[in-house]
Amino acid sequence: MTTSGAKIPNVPIIFFGVDRFPALPLEKLLEGGYNVKAIFAAPDKDGRGGKKKPPIAKVLGEKYNIPVYQPLKGREILPILQSLEDEEWYQGQKPLGVLVSYGKIIPQSALDWFKPYPIINIHPSLLPKYRGSSPVESAILNGDKETGVSIIELVAEMDAGDILAVEKISLEPGETSSSLYEKAANVGWEMVAKLLRSLNNRGFEVALLQQDHSKATFTPRFEKAEAELDNSQTAETLERKVRAFDVSPRAFMMYDGKRFQVHAGEITDKRETELDIATADGKYYSPTEITPEGKRRMTVTDYLRGQ
Repeated sequence: MTTSGAKIPNVPIIFFGVDRFPALPLEKLLEGGYNVKAIFAAPDKDGRGGKKKPPIAKVLGEKYNIPVYQPLKGREILPILQSLEDEEWYQGQKPLGVLVSYGKIIPQSALDWFKPYPIINIHPSLLPKYRGSSPVESAILNGDKETGVSIIELVAEMDAGDILAVEKISLEPGETSSSLYEKAANVGWEMVAKLLRSLNNRGFEVALLQQDHSKATFTPRFEKAEAELDNSQTAETLERKVRAFDVSPRAFMMYDGKRFQVHAGEITDKRETELDIATADGKYYSPTEITPEGKRRMTVTDYLRGQ
């Protein structure tokens, strides 16, 4: 539905995001002088030496002097939002929510708090395809030639909201989840910037597109065990796994009782090195860049030379 109303200059924004994918849109909002009033980020993680490692969203918030909140549970979000009503900037003007890969279900009570505005969600797929937590990895694993970014109005059901904007992205040969997430972040930010220019006191001046829920597909959160490379799969499957799992969970193989992270490789018709994996289709997957257990990242050539 298209809305019409008075333009709201520099509307307050509350941002939700927890990992590397949200970093670029958040940084663009902050660098661009948008009116970001609060950031919801993940809790700090345990780091080396007992030190806590803050998420990127928190680091950016502290850099730009924006309050950062790190609730453990979704039910903690509404009380935090309600506390913002006591802030000097809050004068009855409800903020817009911008969410990118937050990882928690936003309860309906929190969604209602934002009205008349929604929380908009930057999702890296052509919805309703690939709802869930691993749309980029799934596109690579399935050998897709294209994917995209959908900007949706957040609803309580996962990734099921109406679509505000959508853009397609081509997958290049050798595309990794890192490179595809970066593409999606850039495309997603441009889409959000355009939407913000259409915002008025009732919502966005764009036509909403309802998703066909009967065509929805869902992606899982992949476990570490699923990133193992073994000879029960085809060479093409292993090659896609390495590209899809180049961040988390990291693709790995076992050899001689040791664990090797695999960062790159190629499909061959014959065995090239002792680390090559004989695959279910009679070919080989030949790793070219690895991290041996307890060592630094290196080429297979350098590893075998050292052995």
